[in-house]
Amino acid sequence: MSSGSATALLPRRPAVPYLAVVRRGNAGVFRTLRETVGRQGRVEVIWDRRLADRRATAGAGGPDRRRGERRQRPGDPWLTLGFVMVPGEVLD
Repeated sequence: MSSGSATALLPRRPAVPYLAVVRRGNAGVFRTLRETVGRQGRVEVIWDRRLADRRATAGAGGPDRRRGERRQRPGDPWLTLGFVMVPGEVLD
C-alpha cells in the first residue's frame, strides 16, 4: 500500500456548485428539493449529518477564555424553510 492519506481511499462526491443541506426530519423538503433543483445537476441535496450540538456540555479543560461565540448561527432559512444552500466546496 502507498504512503498516501487514508482519505484518498474514500469515495468522493461529484463536484457540484451548490449543496442544499436539509434539516433532519424534513422528508418533504428533502424530496421536493431533490425532485426539483436536484435534477438539474447543479445542486446536490443532502441531509444534515449532525446528531446533536457537540459543544452542548462544558469539558473538563477549565474555564472558557474565548470572548464570544465563534460559530455562525444558521441563517433564517434553516429555521423557517428547513434547509440552507451552501457552496459545494465547503463540505469537501
